[in-house]
Amino acid sequence: LSDRALCAKPVSPSAVPNYFVCKACKGLLVNCFQTPQGFRLCQVCVNSLHPTHCGPCPGTTDQDNDSNVDGERQRWVCRDRCLPDLATRRELSELWVFCPNADLGCSEQMQWKMLEEHLKQKCEYETVTCQFCLREIIVYKLHLVHCNLESADCCVHFRCHCGYCGFFGYGSDMLNRVDFIKHAKTCSEIPVKCPFAEFGCQVKPKQRQLTEHFSQCNNEHLLMIGCCISAQRWRMDRLEKENQKLKCKSQAQKTTIWYLALFLLVALAILFLGCSIAVCSIWPFSSTSGANLEPVARPSSTALYLIPKIKRLRQSFFSPTGTSQSLESAKASHYATVTYATATVTYRAVMK
Repeated sequence: LSDRALCAKPVSPSAVPNYFVCKACKGLLVNCFQTPQGFRLCQVCVNSLHPTHCGPCPGTTDQDNDSNVDGERQRWVCRDRCLPDLATRRELSELWVFCPNADLGCSEQMQWKMLEEHLKQKCEYETVTCQFCLREIIVYKLHLVHCNLESADCCVHFRCHCGYCGFFGYGSDMLNRVDFIKHAKTCSEIPVKCPFAEFGCQVKPKQRQLTEHFSQCNNEHLLMIGCCISAQRWRMDRLEKENQKLKCKSQAQKTTIWYLALFLLVALAILFLGCSIAVCSIWPFSSTSGANLEPVARPSSTALYLIPKIKRLRQSFFSPTGTSQSLESAKASHYATVTYATATVTYRAVMK
């Protein structure tokens, strides 16, 4: 097997028999050799031996190679004393393995003896050398991209004649990528894209047949355009409906926000009304005379804001002659003035 084929991995590593395992490295016995002592070694372990000078056999243990053991020299081997084990190689060639290019995308499974033919003729993921630029290229990319004048990644050293009209070139050399682009503008045999391809036309006529294609497929082109217009109109109608739904949703959200603002306004009014009641609760009257109503306790900060307004309204409530009213009327007037001041403050806060 070649070095490339040796990279293959078994399909079922657990099903590999023990007699297919190298005595030294515990790997598969690829290109198996047999030592004079009867140990089987793989080619890698045999290559590590000296060609002529004998040394300890890789397949034996340190105890076996101890100098005190009889027959020590018989357990020493060199490369020339190892012989190919054809029987083991034949059995191992029947083992099923993956393609070495499985990591690149090849999913083939085959017997090891068929791997060489697969890599040389069938595997599209094998790496080969370009004969023009000497680069390593995967097989399926070699003809599809690297050695294709129509590809933008074409090899700069690749030259070929035009595959459509057979034009060889402008001079003694054949066409390269630059010359092919120049030739493609005038080549009558090169396939071109139909201008109605965006509407659904899949035909790629030759450049000289483009006018004939227009005349023969005129009705089909008009039908494609009509279908595209109908599809665009349907999309516009659908977008219009979605836009209308979004408008309705936006209006509903605005209504919800308006109700929330109204609720907050009412809650704020109730809050100020509670403040006014608190002011009245800490502002008792010292006498029953309406003209001599004075607070006996120091009002809070909220009350300090409302006291001037309450005093002005209270002065206008009493007669200028200084006649007094009953205590009940004075308290009613007191609550009325505080409520009026609270409403005024609430209105100003909302307007701000």
